[in-house]
Amino acid sequence: MSLVANEASVSNFQITPSQYQLFNFTVERPTTLRIRMIATAPVNLILLNSEDRASYEPGQTDTRSYKTSWGRRSDIDAEVRVKPGTWYLAVEGSMEPSKGRIEVLKRNFQE
Repeated sequence: MSLVANEASVSNFQITPSQYQLFNFTVERPTTLRIRMIATAPVNLILLNSEDRASYEPGQTDTRSYKTSWGRRSDIDAEVRVKPGTWYLAVEGSMEPSKGRIEVLKRNFQE
């Protein structure tokens, strides 16, 4: 599923412990992303660039070094600076079924 990270993009997810859902979006210039998530049960959330996406293996966040990851959380409100390119948010099921939503807001840097 694609997110358009212009102002605010909201996507819903519903996953079980053995599933993951991937959301992608494109950033045209250096940007700070504000990522907010709320879920009914803890999930893993991983921010991947294009290179990370090529080698991404669901459930292997402990052994890989991704741009940013949050393990077993039911809510997140974080900011991350990213470079131009295609980015992905992977939501991985953890211990129990979960549903929730992700909101991505983009702020361009003034140079």
